[in-house]
Amino acid sequence: MKKQGYKAHNITLTKHGKSISYHRRSVFWLGAAILMLILSNVLPVQFFEHIYYNGIFRIFRVAYDTVLGWSPFPMIYLIVVIVLVRIVKWFNDWKIGFFFQASRLLGGVGMLITLFYLLWGFNYNQVALQDRLELNLEEVSKEDIEMEFQRATNLLREEAQQLPDQYTSDASIASLKITDNDLRVDVERALAILGLPNKGKVRVRQLWPNGFL
Repeated sequence: MKKQGYKAHNITLTKHGKSISYHRRSVFWLGAAILMLILSNVLPVQFFEHIYYNGIFRIFRVAYDTVLGWSPFPMIYLIVVIVLVRIVKWFNDWKIGFFFQASRLLGGVGMLITLFYLLWGFNYNQVALQDRLELNLEEVSKEDIEMEFQRATNLLREEAQQLPDQYTSDASIASLKITDNDLRVDVERALAILGLPNKGKVRVRQLWPNGFL
């Protein structure tokens, strides 16, 4: 098998007298995705704790807050639109050939995997929250869970009794428009109490329709 020629977006390979075209960029994205998966499993926790979270991810987060944080709508909508447009284009170009389109599909999946790990996914390789807070989940019994549930229920009831009269129904509370500023201070305070570093600004966007996630 050898390279016979290539155009702007594809590589044509010859095997047994037959020409097979592959999408050139897809080879890169597939290789990048495989690399991300390997790094996720072989790099030590210290890398994800210090170099990624406190360095690489922080740069991405500041860039996102600066460039896209002002958006009034959730960015998941933009991602869905881009994916749908690419799928439509993928179907329209099907006449190019099965192997070419299959390579484009795999390349698209590879790109999503690569961007996911680079922009966020490596955070899952940090020290687990229960380990960071020195919680031994194996010692938690059914009785402990029931006691915590009862404690939280009683606390919520006490807090509910202190709400203004106009906010005593579920419908009235659901109608409240929560903004970034309403939650940001509380989230940062909660993270500080838990000893967890805070990166970026809390963003609150209402998803439509209900249950979209």
